[in-house]
Amino acid sequence: MKTKDGEKIMKSFHLNLIVSCWLTVSFSASAALFMCGDPTHLPPAGDVNSDCHVNWYDLEIFAQQWLASDCIQPTNCFGADLDRSGGVTLHNDFSILSGNWFRCTAPECFRTTQSYTVFAFNDLGMHCTQPSFADMMILPLYNDFHAVVVRRRIGDDPQIVTSSVAIQYNIPSNTYSVGAIKKTDFWDYTQALFGAAVPVNVGLMGKKLADTMGPGDNNDWVAHGLPITPIRDDGQFDAYPLATVIVTVAGNEVARTQAVVPVSTEMNCQLCHNTPGLSVTMDILHKHDSLHPGYDLVNKRPVACGTCHRQEPLASLNVYPGDPAVSSLSRAMHNSHKSRFTDPAVLQALGGDACYACHPGVVTKCLRDVHSKAGMTCTSCHVSMEAVASLNRRPWIDEPSCGGCHPLAKNPNHANYQFEESGKLFRQSKGHMGVPCEVCHNTPHALTPATMNVENVQTINLMGHSGVINKCLLCHTETPTEIFPHHRDDD
Repeated sequence: MKTKDGEKIMKSFHLNLIVSCWLTVSFSASAALFMCGDPTHLPPAGDVNSDCHVNWYDLEIFAQQWLASDCIQPTNCFGADLDRSGGVTLHNDFSILSGNWFRCTAPECFRTTQSYTVFAFNDLGMHCTQPSFADMMILPLYNDFHAVVVRRRIGDDPQIVTSSVAIQYNIPSNTYSVGAIKKTDFWDYTQALFGAAVPVNVGLMGKKLADTMGPGDNNDWVAHGLPITPIRDDGQFDAYPLATVIVTVAGNEVARTQAVVPVSTEMNCQLCHNTPGLSVTMDILHKHDSLHPGYDLVNKRPVACGTCHRQEPLASLNVYPGDPAVSSLSRAMHNSHKSRFTDPAVLQALGGDACYACHPGVVTKCLRDVHSKAGMTCTSCHVSMEAVASLNRRPWIDEPSCGGCHPLAKNPNHANYQFEESGKLFRQSKGHMGVPCEVCHNTPHALTPATMNVENVQTINLMGHSGVINKCLLCHTETPTEIFPHHRDDD
């Protein structure tokens, strides 16, 4: 056996062993109702390591066995020879793997024998933070994660469950923010920024990256303020880490799902704030001081923007209510930058979208939903930077609505549809039988089917395909005979 071949096989063996041990521990610890590989839950096509998921683990093993030509039973090159031809090829084996990407038959994937279904979602399409807090804080580490639990009842309507269950979540690729890798210096400055030292790896609302959810106020369960960064435990950048949500009743698992907890540090301030000898944040503070005589932010670091400029969620939490005599952060930022994007090189670096200078970004792709697939851009809904900077606009209140466009689209299927609840945003609204709109449609800027495959994992696991949740039997035990009305008062 050649040395490199031996190393490759040993790596694959170790990976398979790790995955197998992880599966054994996780399933036994969660008291799963059924097991991957039993007669009714066979591994899907493309599942290299037989864990009933087609995902990155399978791709890693496949890459290690790439072009192997001596695959024999029963290992079949550690499962990478998917078509059992004796070799690992692009045309056959990779086609099988890629064609079934994110397919799942594991316990976390829906089966109609379950009495409960859980849907998980983030409240926003992307939460933004920053690489360092040493000089200034625009936004803290703060990510809200929600779940809705539905009990399927034979001979009766589904019931939204708001008590008597326990909901745990974890993020396998992102288990800490400070540990083997120091992904952020956030906790070095919590005393200076918030007047209290927050424990490392604990968010501002007391939640960790593996914790429990509590009852929300929208027929949901929620964990507020997850302190997550876009750096995985292996050091790679990942703006879309997948979380696992597990529902238990009396200690027994009854449902689980996977959903994205999006976060990014891809603010591109350095494209303009690039004075030689100064860091990006120091350049921003120097320019602020020069434009506003009397301020000395450079010598008062770390500075929180919300101290003067009202911003969410800090204002609603009364952490930084802001100064009512000063423009909101949204107004100040959009108004001061609305005429500054004239450099063709800067616009080219932003993919032609000036919004990506602050709202992540050409890599992160803050806008990655069904609208972007149709060719729409930020200004299709938000009009312009001048419009967003309007004195009459209330940030985070005056936002584009679904109902503002869809009836005008002349789609006959939408003629009698109702959209957001009166006085509420899409992300705050409930619809069919009291289910939050985000359950079926996902979150703003990532409305399903999204352009990022990972964003569609939950819907693929639940329905076998991406798109709006439209499989009645996810919640009902029998398919309703009446036409789905898309009305808020439908019960």
